[in-house]
Amino acid sequence: MFISLFSIGIGSFSAHAADTWKSTLHGDLEVDSDNYEYALGPTNRYLETARFSLDETIKYGKKFKIKLDPLLQADPLDHSPSERYWFDVPAGYVQYQASGFTLQLGMNTYTWGVTDGYNPLDVVSAKRYQDPLKADKLGAPSAYVKKEFGKFSVEGIYIPFQRRSILPGENSRWLPREVLSTTSIGSGTQSATLYLPPNLDYSYLQYQERDRALENNVGMRMQVDGILKGLDASLEGFEGAAGTPAIDVGASGVGTFTNQGLIIHANPLVNLTPVYYRQQVAGGSLVYANFGMIFRAEAAITRVISRGSDLPGHADEWVFGIERPVTVASRDLTVLLQGTYARHEDPLSNSTTSLNRIFDRAGILGFRYSFSEKLSAMASGLYDTESHGELAHLEAAYSINDAWKVGIAGDALWGDPSTPLGSYNKNDRIIVSAKTAF
Repeated sequence: MFISLFSIGIGSFSAHAADTWKSTLHGDLEVDSDNYEYALGPTNRYLETARFSLDETIKYGKKFKIKLDPLLQADPLDHSPSERYWFDVPAGYVQYQASGFTLQLGMNTYTWGVTDGYNPLDVVSAKRYQDPLKADKLGAPSAYVKKEFGKFSVEGIYIPFQRRSILPGENSRWLPREVLSTTSIGSGTQSATLYLPPNLDYSYLQYQERDRALENNVGMRMQVDGILKGLDASLEGFEGAAGTPAIDVGASGVGTFTNQGLIIHANPLVNLTPVYYRQQVAGGSLVYANFGMIFRAEAAITRVISRGSDLPGHADEWVFGIERPVTVASRDLTVLLQGTYARHEDPLSNSTTSLNRIFDRAGILGFRYSFSEKLSAMASGLYDTESHGELAHLEAAYSINDAWKVGIAGDALWGDPSTPLGSYNKNDRIIVSAKTAF
């Protein structure tokens, strides 16, 4: 209501000062129906989610702008109370821009890197992992500065108070339900594999913060467009909280030691303690367009500053991709092939916050095709060569008119339940959606 009245007020003022003030307001309302193939413990088999967002831009002349993008999501029937209602402001800032200089102050999100699907340089903004396959970025109070020098630009980011990641609710399908492998039982160094009971009861405990990880996060990026013909390059550096916390697991049960380590047949109550820690990330990216193709490469070197036996170790990650359009029936079929490679000091686990480990040794193949101006489709598949997990995604969208769009999508996951992808092998689903813009 306040947003609407604010927009009307600015619009009225614009009528008297058309040469200086301009206001635009757009909105989207989307309704999604997630239908899972399998019933699973206390989790939802069906989710009906409504998502409402606004995009407000107010400009004063050519130098000043106010951006406000509130977002509200609701699913009153979600079995996890923390996921039923969610409100955020991914963007809510004031901007000054002149002579190649940009300053933004307020709530904002940031996207670094150039690769699709897996982007190890995209580390600045915290995320909401209610659905890890389509996580939302969380706006954080920040200051952003950019200066352009022709083809070269420098950016700086300061976040005085970083947001905490929002993890899946206690009754979410995106927490392991059969097997939980962890490197930290009771904040210790002991690795263990927990066999979970059908009446599993997850509970989050108060989060921990090491080295004031959520305070004073800083980042810097340098970019050169056209350093050579068709070649763009960037260098990035960031120090602050890791995008996902470590998870300490507290559980009781009957334990036995085997040649594969500690095995625990867990009791129903399992406690999870998020641990936020500080790290440094440095890396770079290249984009090269030639020969009718686009080549993308990205590398990230992560060094953990905080110390603790329950924290992950250092990591080195690389991604390389090729994108090429192919003409099929007089329209472009875009083909994407991508390979990933990573080295981690810590052993593999299958907690939700370790889902990115599916990219340790992965191959990705994707296709995009527009059958007409109204109908488009996309398909992608991932194979984890280390844990032998697989993920397939299909989707199609149809524009009824300029305001209405409908879509259908599907996900299928395979793998051993103790692996990052296999943990969710009962989360095969169909998603039906309708969206209107105004």
